[in-house]
Amino acid sequence: MHWFQVDLRRFGETLNLVRAAKPDYIFHLAGQAVPQEAWKDPEGTLQLNVGSTLFLLEAVCRFRPSARVLLASSSHVYGQTFISHKRAREKDAAVPVNPYGGSKRLMELAALNFVKAHGLDIMIVRAFNFIGTGQNPSYAFADFCRQVTLMERKRQPPVLHVGDIRVIRDFLHVSDGVRGYEILAEKGKTGGIYNLGSGKGLPLSEAVQLLRKITPVDFKVASMDSRFRKSDLPWIVSNPSKLRALGWRPRKSVLQGLHEILNEWREKLPKGSKK
Repeated sequence: MHWFQVDLRRFGETLNLVRAAKPDYIFHLAGQAVPQEAWKDPEGTLQLNVGSTLFLLEAVCRFRPSARVLLASSSHVYGQTFISHKRAREKDAAVPVNPYGGSKRLMELAALNFVKAHGLDIMIVRAFNFIGTGQNPSYAFADFCRQVTLMERKRQPPVLHVGDIRVIRDFLHVSDGVRGYEILAEKGKTGGIYNLGSGKGLPLSEAVQLLRKITPVDFKVASMDSRFRKSDLPWIVSNPSKLRALGWRPRKSVLQGLHEILNEWREKLPKGSKK
C-alpha cells in the first residue's frame, strides 16, 4: 500500500496525486466538515469543499477517466426541507440554509456537470450524522463522553453542560457508514445521489439518557446559552430507502457507539491523568 499526502487545494499536487496513484476507486471525503466553522470562514469552506473537488475531478478527467468516484456530501444540502419535519428523500428540494450546506450543494452541482460533460463515473452520498471513535469534541457525542469521563475522574462536577438537546438528529455508526460507501462503490448508479443515514430521528436528550446507562456517575444536565447554535435546524432525519434497496442495513446502535466513544475517552484520560 502506498500513501500520498497532498493539499487538494493545490491543483498541481492534485494532478500529480491522481497521475501517480492511478486509482480505480476514489472516495472523496476531504473537506471542511463542521457546519458552525463555515459561518466563521465561508470563503475557506468554499475553497475546501468546492475548489478541491473541482481540482480532483479535473485531475480524474485528465489521468484516470475510468475511475469510479464517490463524493461525500451532507444532509445539510436539504436545509429548508427539514423545516416541515419530514424525512428527506433524494428527490426533495436541496435548499441549503447555511454556508456549509451551500458549499456541499455547489460541490454536488459541479460533480454532476462532470458526469454530463465528461462522462465521469461519479456518485454523491448525502451523509447524515456519523458517530464513532476519533471525533473531536466539537461533535456532541464526543463532547458529552469527554465531560462524563472528567466527572468519573472527579475533575469536573457531576453536571453535563449542553446546548439545545431538544434537536432531533439521524445518527449512524461510522462502521455502517463505511459499509454504505462500499456498497455504493459496487452497486451505485453513475450520477446517482444517495442518502446515508439510519432513517430514525433521535432527540439529543434521549442520547443523554442512554449515556446515563453506561456511566456510574449520577450527573445533572445544564443547558448553556453559549452552546446554543442559532442556525441549528430542530430536525434532520433521512429516508435512506434508495440505499436500502441495494442491500444495505445499519448494524450498530447509538448505544453501542456511545459506549465505544466513552471507552475511548477513558483511555485518553486515564485515572490520575492531569491532562
